[in-house]
Amino acid sequence: MNYESKVRHICGSGLVRFFPCNERSGSTLVDFSEKANDGAYGGSPNFANNPTIDGKRSPLFDGSTDYGLEATISTGDMPCDGNGTMGGWFNFDSGIWSSGNNNTILQLRANADNWFRVRSQIATDKIEVQARAAATSFSAAITSFSDSSANTFVCMAVTDNSGFDYCIKESNGTVHSGNVSITSAWDTSTWTDGWGIMTTANGAPSNLTGGKPSNCFLSTKILTIAEMELLAK
Repeated sequence: MNYESKVRHICGSGLVRFFPCNERSGSTLVDFSEKANDGAYGGSPNFANNPTIDGKRSPLFDGSTDYGLEATISTGDMPCDGNGTMGGWFNFDSGIWSSGNNNTILQLRANADNWFRVRSQIATDKIEVQARAAATSFSAAITSFSDSSANTFVCMAVTDNSGFDYCIKESNGTVHSGNVSITSAWDTSTWTDGWGIMTTANGAPSNLTGGKPSNCFLSTKILTIAEMELLAK
């Protein structure tokens, strides 16, 4: 079973976005879920030859102007209470640790005070999973993360007002998983800031040097850690 089939099987009817990022040209980030809500590439990604999992290609983001974004997520596709799961595969250039920026890998934002994301934390060379609810931030740092160049799986599932689970798998097989509690209530009347792939708030590129995303998904189903680990295999 390839990765796309696993995503569809595990997420079921909860799958509301699936971006293989397998385009060869253009600016459209095609959504292969039943919702068919396409996103857009910002900047000028290199589509030439960037192989990733399942033999598909992935765009190479230049670390300066390139990113992927769906600007608005409808409340029907991501419940306002914040429940849901996002994930994907990424190749990281060594520049992820030397760009001078804390680089966002995946992010879903309702607004400035309510969001969740996965990012690199350059101060200590680690991956960090974070959430912000009602202007209070919660996070966990994957301190033993070591991969900077090969296929890495990232996934986090958020449960309304109680916390989020995460699963990060490095290409060497090391899996990091756990839970972070959230003690503040979500305030997410709309997800107007949308879903970003290697982007900061409202579409600004995340400066992720040499970043290559592929097979990114968004689901209203709250995946368990065990289900996330199945996707990482």
